[in-house]
Amino acid sequence: MNVRHNILSRFLGVLTVMVFALLGITSCSETETTDKTDFILYYTSMTDIGPGMSSDIAQPSYKGATPSDFTITGVTLDGQAYTGNLFEINPTSGTVHIESDETTPVGVYKISVSCVAGGSTFTYNDIISVNFLKRVPEGITVTPEALVADFADIIDANSTVELPTAQVTTEQNHISITGYSISSVRLGETIVDNKKNPMFAVSSDGTISIVRGSNAIEPGLYTIDLKLNTAVSGSDSEEGLFANALTVNVTSKPLALTYATGKLEEATEESGNTSFVSQVPTFKGSTDGIAYSIESVSPASDKFVIDAKTGVISVAEGHGLKSGEKYVVSVRVKNDYSTEGVVFNNVFTLNVVEYIEPISNFAYEMTPVTEQVEFEIPVKDGFKGAEPVFVFESISAEDKNIVSLDGKTGTISAKKGHKLTLGEHKFTVKASNDKNSETAELIINVTENPNKFTYIRYGNNLGLTPAENYANQFRLADKEEFNGNAEFSTPETDSKKTLTWSVSGIDVGGTSTWNKVKIDSKTGKLTLNALPNEQKCVVVLVKATAGSGKKAYSITVPVFFHNSNADKTNGKIEYTPFVLQVNPKKGGRSVTPTITNTIDMSKFVLDFRRDPIYYNINGEYQDGTPLESGGTQKHTKGYYKQSPFMEALWVQCGAGLGAKAPMAYFDVKGNIRENHTDKTLGYVDNADGDKKFSVVINANQWCQRAEDSQDILAWANGVVIMSMTYSDNVTNVNKGTEVGPIVIWLDTNF
Repeated sequence: MNVRHNILSRFLGVLTVMVFALLGITSCSETETTDKTDFILYYTSMTDIGPGMSSDIAQPSYKGATPSDFTITGVTLDGQAYTGNLFEINPTSGTVHIESDETTPVGVYKISVSCVAGGSTFTYNDIISVNFLKRVPEGITVTPEALVADFADIIDANSTVELPTAQVTTEQNHISITGYSISSVRLGETIVDNKKNPMFAVSSDGTISIVRGSNAIEPGLYTIDLKLNTAVSGSDSEEGLFANALTVNVTSKPLALTYATGKLEEATEESGNTSFVSQVPTFKGSTDGIAYSIESVSPASDKFVIDAKTGVISVAEGHGLKSGEKYVVSVRVKNDYSTEGVVFNNVFTLNVVEYIEPISNFAYEMTPVTEQVEFEIPVKDGFKGAEPVFVFESISAEDKNIVSLDGKTGTISAKKGHKLTLGEHKFTVKASNDKNSETAELIINVTENPNKFTYIRYGNNLGLTPAENYANQFRLADKEEFNGNAEFSTPETDSKKTLTWSVSGIDVGGTSTWNKVKIDSKTGKLTLNALPNEQKCVVVLVKATAGSGKKAYSITVPVFFHNSNADKTNGKIEYTPFVLQVNPKKGGRSVTPTITNTIDMSKFVLDFRRDPIYYNINGEYQDGTPLESGGTQKHTKGYYKQSPFMEALWVQCGAGLGAKAPMAYFDVKGNIRENHTDKTLGYVDNADGDKKFSVVINANQWCQRAEDSQDILAWANGVVIMSMTYSDNVTNVNKGTEVGPIVIWLDTNF
């Protein structure tokens, strides 16, 4: 039976057909992982909080260009869309404010955030997790409720000064505490990371302590929330939040003060009266009783004034300062722990400059844009202004993930394959400098690509319905079953244009690149020169392109083949479908196979065992760099190269790069592996029952995470192939007969 169906592509370009093979090869040596990303964003790790609490998640750290224009693009609660006003993000700093009340639903909230860096927009799905917990029962206290410690004593790992501690206790005998952990730590109102470099700890008996030698702690007032496992007499233990359990005041004298360099325009007939106000300085030290004062100005001037509480330095109109002059200011800071104060010499510099040309004539022209065609729209000729900075002032959340703004030139752009919807899109951009600012509106009209088409379809010969739920796949005993059937080998399409077709094997860095297939460049007809080995699979990626140049439009579909001939022991294992389509965020399970074998099925065991290889289709890091295809390590005989992505997955599972563990049900001794249902990538289910020998892919495991923060850097979007072995003895499965009856196709859009 032939069932035709449509698999739509997600990328454009020159026509190619890529081929992937499931081959029986042995594993080998290790090579070094390299970082492929230019920009990465890091937020504080998992945060626990209780209903009725308010707090801030600190501004993120980052690698690469300075980010700005932060936006929350989505929030979920326990996996379902959430539309409340619980979270608000500062567009400049990225700080996320949490404002809850007693009615806030408990559960795990996941926040997706986008930002602009280096003129490009980056979106990070589920980058922040916030766990709203129930409160602990009444009758639990911490004694004392507040600690005070000197910063210098804390950071000195060799200090002999005893640091204070506090103890969690219960006032009621009917309450027992079975587990203690620190939920979150706040410095002021901002949540700080206590996991990467711990500042505070709690022991198994409930003693809360300050970590001596911590290099992450700063002076200030900390509030510690605890997560406790408690049980009230007659009830089961449950997890709850003890909010504001303890405060710790880390005291110190003033330690550091930093100002941004200032620029003041000379007052002239052209510029008019001018004045200056500095940014708020960055201060390190206790703010208790803080007082700022100007210690000196060089060269001497009485025009500088400082706000005693904030440290902001200003120069009023009528200053008389001249272009070319440079003033350096030293500031004294006092607090309760340094009554004499500390002088920060030459901490602020003000440069007096000539006329600063103001922003003027800022505009864009309404520009037509073609669907999925890259574009660049510069600022209209005639723009004036010294050292302008451009930022989006108004843009929809959907468009913000697609359209980029160059912060230095004002050029608005989108990459090839962009997903802007048809019709008008409006953007407001602000251009500013030290003198003034202006806004300009741009309207673009996205029109349909004349080369657009929606599908190319090969068939399947497995009788799979509904067709749209399955990939194109063919189980064949002879290549001529496919080559001689034009209904299978020739695609259908709704394109009214002349299409161009091509085929090539995807480069996995060795002889595992399978290229025993040809394509007619005019018709798309595939010809198999050979089938894979018996009981093995191959995957072909077919791409068709209509038109040429910037408006070229392409669709890509994978087509899968399985050699149905019996293996060397006259055995057959057939999964129908033999392509397991899985969203790596959700996980999934295959059908159970039909097995023909001389082995007593009551003794039959089947497991993944050899050569895991990843063939990338759409997988990419957050900066757009594609994931590399290959194995967990480079093959000693040159069959395939190492994929840093696959290496990272194996390392995250705590496995050696030649190990089977991340995909194994049994260990090498034949024992069922611990945590195989959630702490590994997947397995063949050997448990008795109606799902026996189905393949399981675990959720949220096929992703590369940052080593320090555990933030997700990339998801698998491609094909994974790994040989299985079978035997009649669980202790001998390692040396069993090798087969490859199934392909795992991972895509976050499934």
